[in-house]
Amino acid sequence: MREHKVVVTIIADILSLAIIKSPGEMGADIAIGSAQRFGVPMGFGGPHAGYMAVKDEFKRKMPGRLIGVSKDVHGNRALRMAL
Repeated sequence: MREHKVVVTIIADILSLAIIKSPGEMGADIAIGSAQRFGVPMGFGGPHAGYMAVKDEFKRKMPGRLIGVSKDVHGNRALRMAL
């Protein structure tokens, strides 16, 4: 596939990466997935965590503003992901 300049994306459960090869070791250019198992239970409605990683050659092609600043219900500073 590399001779056709295909970009490879792997979607992986983050806990599975403790026992299997990392997406980078498997040749992925982009790795994405859910980190929900470490967050708020689905039954409570979220927010739901995720992850996205790219090789260095793709980092400048990602959306420009990944992290924004908000305030929570108590007026505290809160970081949020805004794709």
